[in-house]
Amino acid sequence: MDGTLVPVIATVDTSARAIAMVLPPTAPSAQPTPLGAFTFDQPVPDRLVMAGHLNGRSVRIVLQQIDLATFPLRNRGFHWVQEYPYFR
Repeated sequence: MDGTLVPVIATVDTSARAIAMVLPPTAPSAQPTPLGAFTFDQPVPDRLVMAGHLNGRSVRIVLQQIDLATFPLRNRGFHWVQEYPYFR
């Protein structure tokens, strides 16, 4: 993980609860390169579990929803000018 963003094309099948990801073609005549495939489940309303393979490796990803009101920009509001440092 080096912070590089990788563009992907994702196809979501909600009835099969599956996500397929491919890398975009590098040339107009080229085919997309498969990157990964996941199945997903939502065991509780604030959690999403994805299992499958990514780049040839088996992975399991657990995403947990965070209340947006806990982010400083959402609960404090935006300020163009700060009178004093907010994060000390």
